[in-house]
Amino acid sequence: MKRSSGVITVFFSLLASVFLSLVFVFAEAVRFGGARAECQNAAVLGNWSVFGEYEKQLLEDYDVFGVDLTYGEGSFSTEKMKSRLTEYLRENTELQDEGIASFLSFDPWNARLADCRIEKYALISDNGGDPFYQQVVAYMRDTAAVQLLDNLQERYQDAEDYKQKDGEFEARKQNSEKDLASASSTADQMAADIQEQRKNDPFSQAGEMPGWEGNTALDRNKVKNPLDTISWLMRHSILEEVCGSLPISGKKTGRGLPSKRGMKRGTLAFPRKYNSLADTLLFRQYLRDHFPDFTEQKENMPIDYQLEYLIGGKGSDEKNLKKVVKRIVALREAYNYLFLTDHPEMCTEAQSLAMLIIGWTGIPQLVETLKNAILIGWSYGESLVDTRILVHGGRIPLMKEPSDWHVPLNQLFDLGNILESTNSGGGRGKSYTDYLELLLNLQSVSSQKKRVLDLVEINIRNQKGLDNFRIDNCCVGIEDKEVWNIPPQFSRIPAAFLWTGTPSVKFETNGRFLYDV
Repeated sequence: MKRSSGVITVFFSLLASVFLSLVFVFAEAVRFGGARAECQNAAVLGNWSVFGEYEKQLLEDYDVFGVDLTYGEGSFSTEKMKSRLTEYLRENTELQDEGIASFLSFDPWNARLADCRIEKYALISDNGGDPFYQQVVAYMRDTAAVQLLDNLQERYQDAEDYKQKDGEFEARKQNSEKDLASASSTADQMAADIQEQRKNDPFSQAGEMPGWEGNTALDRNKVKNPLDTISWLMRHSILEEVCGSLPISGKKTGRGLPSKRGMKRGTLAFPRKYNSLADTLLFRQYLRDHFPDFTEQKENMPIDYQLEYLIGGKGSDEKNLKKVVKRIVALREAYNYLFLTDHPEMCTEAQSLAMLIIGWTGIPQLVETLKNAILIGWSYGESLVDTRILVHGGRIPLMKEPSDWHVPLNQLFDLGNILESTNSGGGRGKSYTDYLELLLNLQSVSSQKKRVLDLVEINIRNQKGLDNFRIDNCCVGIEDKEVWNIPPQFSRIPAAFLWTGTPSVKFETNGRFLYDV
C-alpha cells in the first residue's frame, strides 16, 4: 500500500505541475492580450499628447490647429516630434521611479517600447493649403448660424449675375471702341474734305447745318465732348481720383511668402471632406471675418489691406488697393451702363448730345456710334463716383434706381470737381467690404487658399517671439508605428519546470492622428 501511495503522489505531483503550467500559460496569454491593448491605448494617448502641443497663436488668431515641427528652434524635423511621441509612450506604459512607492506598485503588463517611427505626416500647407481650408470649413460649420448659408448663397448669386452682365457689357464696349475709332476717322476725313473745299471756294457753305452758326465741321469743338473729360481722367492715377485725401498705406509684403517659395510637402494625404460650393462660401465668409480691408484696418499689421491682397496678390498695399479699385470700377461700369440703356430718357440725352457733336456729318450710324460711346463714358464716370463713395464708407446698390444716380450728363464735363467734392459715405445697398466679397466670389478658391497662407504666416511672424514661424512647418496629422517588447512573467514558472527558455514577445501598434475635420 505504501508503494502504491507513493506512485499516486508522484502522479498527482506531475499532473499538478501540468495543470499549473496550463494555468500560468493561460494567465500569460491574458497578460499579453492586456499588454497589447495597453500599448494600443498608449499609442492613442501619445498621439493626442503630441498634437495637444499645437501652435497657440495659430489657434487663437485663426481657429485652426497645427503643431510647429521646429518646436521653436527654427529647423524643421520630424525627429523632434518622434522624440516627443517616444517620451509620451514611455510615460504612459512604464512605471516611473518614485522611491519607496515603486516597491508597492505592480505592472502586470510590463510593456517596453523598443522602437518608434513616424511613417507619414501631413502639413497644413499641403495640396495648395487644402488642410487649412478643411479645418476652416469645419470650424465655420460648427460656429456659423444656419441662416448665414442662405445669405451667402444669395450673395454668390450676385456674382453669377454679374458674370452674365459683364459679358454683355464687354462685348458692347469692344464693339463700341471699334465703331468709335471708325467713326472718328470718317468724321476727320469729312472735316478735312470740307476744309479743303472751303480753301478752294471761300463762299462754299459745305458742312453747315441748319440752325447752327458757323461751320460745325470746323467749329464742332464749340460743343464739348464728355469723352474728352473721361479720356483725361483715365490718364490720371485712379487712386487719387477715388481715394482723394485718404491716406494710402506704403507697407509691403516682403519676400519669401509661402505662395512664392518652394514649400515643404507632407507624405500623408489629408482627407478632403468639404469640397462643395456651400463649403467654399463659408471659407470666403471666414476670410471676410478674419482679415481687414481698406475701410476696416487694424493696428500693428504687417500689411493693412489684407482682403485686397487675397484678391490682388500684389506685393504692396498700394498695388493691391489699386487693383481692387479698378475691379470695382469695372464692376460698377457694367451695372451703370445697363442702367442707362434701360432708361429711355437718359438714352435720349445721350442721343441729343451725339447729334450736337457729330450730327453735322449727316450720317445716322455715326451719331448712334457716338451715342453708345457717350453712354459707356457716362457709366464710367458714374462708376468713379460710386467707388469713391464706397471707399469713404458709403453704400451703393448693385442695381440702381434713378434716385441713386449721381452724375447728370450735363455735369459729366465737370467730373473732376464732382469727385473732389465727394468725400463722405451714405447711401443704400452694398458696402465696400460687400463688394470685396463679390470679387472673392468671382475668384478661384485655389488662389485664395494659397494667399491666405501668406497672410497667416506674415501676421504670426509679426508677433513677438514668433519671427521664425513658417506655415509649412505646421503638422496636422501623422501615421506612426511602434514596436513593443513584452518580457515573460507568468510563463517563467512552467519554463522552470520544463527547463525551457522564456523569450520576450514583440509586436507592433499602428497609430494615426488627424486634426478632426
